[in-house]
Amino acid sequence: MCRKVRNSTGKWHMPRLKSIFKGTLRYASVNAIITHQCGPCDDMMGWIYSIIELALSKLPWAKSALRDMVQQKLTITGEQLCAQMPPPFLQCHNYIQSLKPTEMPHHNFINQCLKRCIPLNVKPNDPYDWEIINNT
Repeated sequence: MCRKVRNSTGKWHMPRLKSIFKGTLRYASVNAIITHQCGPCDDMMGWIYSIIELALSKLPWAKSALRDMVQQKLTITGEQLCAQMPPPFLQCHNYIQSLKPTEMPHHNFINQCLKRCIPLNVKPNDPYDWEIINNT
């Protein structure tokens, strides 16, 4: 399910012309589904889908048949997918989607996008919702 993207000298491995899909369709990138060369950006796109599901408790294709799920992933725009997320999250999505399979993501940029998603009145040491509920 995983493959090193760089060899021992730091050079990128030659891309495979076609690969076999293995994984969970719900979180797989379009490149993985259509068996194109995958890279770190595809892992990050799966992460984007996971974050959206954690935040919203659903993905647009969660209850779709497999064929429909693939079609939805191919046609949905970033704006549609991230419509209920904080606006900086769309920047993060679009950045990851723009990467080529042989590009390493700039994690500092992603981190800054995520920090801008946090509401201004939330502090790092604030208790979680369930900590407040259990203490009342």
